[in-house]
Amino acid sequence: MPPPPRTPTEQPDTLSDRLRLPALPSAVALARRFTAGRLDGWGVPEVIDDVTLVVSELITNAVSHAQAGTGHLVLHLRLTHTRLLCEIWDASRLPPRPTGAEPPDELTENGRGLLLVADCSTDWGYYPSSHGGKCVWAYWDLTAQDAHFDDHPDEGRPS
Repeated sequence: MPPPPRTPTEQPDTLSDRLRLPALPSAVALARRFTAGRLDGWGVPEVIDDVTLVVSELITNAVSHAQAGTGHLVLHLRLTHTRLLCEIWDASRLPPRPTGAEPPDELTENGRGLLLVADCSTDWGYYPSSHGGKCVWAYWDLTAQDAHFDDHPDEGRPS
């Protein structure tokens, strides 16, 4: 699978931040708080709910594939004027596996996460990382209404 869609060179990352997390269940809440805080600070509150849901699902998947409390995960958020990209790296080479064509029934405990990721993002995918493991990504196309910043980097967001 190819690397995540990159923005054209004329639209470099406006803002970017990463968080290294332990491969433990507690990482899910930490990643959610980090994501919500960054997106609010970056002036894109309209996508906070969808992005934090996707981050929760992808971090949960990464933790569940990690070997019992060993290793770490990396959450990377990237914002341009037209796109928000979320990348999550983990040490497992196992690809994410969406459920079959039929959605899971209400009694099934697993299998909904990647369906939610697909529904809540513009697109998602994964690629094997050159550092080992894999990177699962999702992105959101932003409209002019979503991006509340202009060419003045000091107004309303960290530089």
